[in-house]
Amino acid sequence: MLRVVVLWACVAASLGKDLDTAKEQYKKWNTALAGKMIEKDAAKVAALYSTEANFLSYLPLSSPDHIKSTQTVTDYFVDFVKKNPSAPTTTSDFFLKFDDNSFLHSGMVDVLMGDLAPVNKQTTTKARFTYVWKRKDDADDWKIAHHHESVLPAKGRRSGSDLKEAAEEAAPFGAFALAAKAAALPASRRKDAVTAQAEFKKWNDALKSNRWDTQVKPLYISETDKLSVLPQDSPDHIKDLAALEKYFDTFLKKNPNCIITDELVQAYNDNKIFVHSGLYTCMLGEMSKQVATASRFTFVWKDTNTDTTKDPAWRIVHHHSSVVPVPPCT
Repeated sequence: MLRVVVLWACVAASLGKDLDTAKEQYKKWNTALAGKMIEKDAAKVAALYSTEANFLSYLPLSSPDHIKSTQTVTDYFVDFVKKNPSAPTTTSDFFLKFDDNSFLHSGMVDVLMGDLAPVNKQTTTKARFTYVWKRKDDADDWKIAHHHESVLPAKGRRSGSDLKEAAEEAAPFGAFALAAKAAALPASRRKDAVTAQAEFKKWNDALKSNRWDTQVKPLYISETDKLSVLPQDSPDHIKDLAALEKYFDTFLKKNPNCIITDELVQAYNDNKIFVHSGLYTCMLGEMSKQVATASRFTFVWKDTNTDTTKDPAWRIVHHHSSVVPVPPCT
């Protein structure tokens, strides 16, 4: 009995230390946002993002682009500083350690943005966030490898921004196009992309089945305190299967069918975890009246099979889906 208590104490201490690391890195980003934004120094904020080749994925709060380079991150923040954002206040969060050199941090925040002079006209934007932080070796130099921010959806609204262009863009893009993109990747990452595409197809087929218990539910991890879902159609931060079932009970009635239009896959923990993120078009509505919704996605899949002699058993531990922000008028 004493051994069990000591073991749990060690686990709790380790988790506390890991969570402290996540909060420390998030504070670093917040400090850069509040301080460097006032100084209008976008490059110093962008310096927190990974420079690893073909390994950065950023889905911003106020841009429809899928950003994949630090230069484009800088370009985005050059424009974003004009909104005078203040450091966000976290209202809910979730932490999941991938390995000693990477972790997921997700949740909900309140962000102040708007004119500061001659009169302070800042207003609060309620938003959600997903960060994946990664460091090289054991150096204390953490970089953001993936970042997905989205405005909090209104409760009970119909999902999506109905864009004709989204349907036209998705039309020629399907399994063949995805396979072609995967084939063009370096061999070291090709298998990861193929795996991600296969698991996404399982998820999309499960949605089309309209069966929660037998098709959708088995794709999400069932362990307590291991799940984080930020849905496209709900303002809730879902952390358990019971709440997720309530969400899908409504969402599945919209007959969703999603088609990836852009993606990036990142593998962690010796390929036992991968992050699949990008853009997809979701068809929603009655089958004869479906409309296209331009959206973004982040899936974090984990191999839950502890027997290395058997095939992986992939489960979703984090899922963040959001409508593509409408670009500002020019």
